Amino acid sequence: MSSSRKGPGAAPGRPARPSALKGVFERASPSHDAAEATVGEYSFQSGHTSGAVVVYGMLAYGAIRLTPRRWHLRIVLAAATLIVAVGCGRVWLRVHWASDVIARFVSGAGWLASCVMFLERVRERADRAR
Repeated sequence: MSSSRKGPGAAPGRPARPSALKGVFERASPSHDAAEATVGEYSFQSGHTSGAVVVYGMLAYGAIRLTPRRWHLRIVLAAATLIVAVGCGRVWLRVHWASDVIARFVSGAGWLASCVMFLERVRERADRAR
């Protein structure tokens, strides 16, 4: 992936950019004869997956803050479905091993939790200042 491609919002702040970790681990992508997608880089870890966790997770967080409680479960399930679909797609396209995708689910969830905790703290301080 080109270094000029950056995601919006909280995504660029993800710690340990996938390209930096790929060079450390140097894990080859799954080998196959007819790939649906071609990758010229190492496999570990899946940046698409962590990006999906952070972007869809933040969209869900924003939607939850703005909608009535009865919609919250549906919003979380929709975001989780999209996130899992991205991860499964990376494995199905044979550009990442399942362990690469799982590793980025975990690291993306950690970054998402950090972003949500930060925003909640800011919101609490703003509420106290009123």
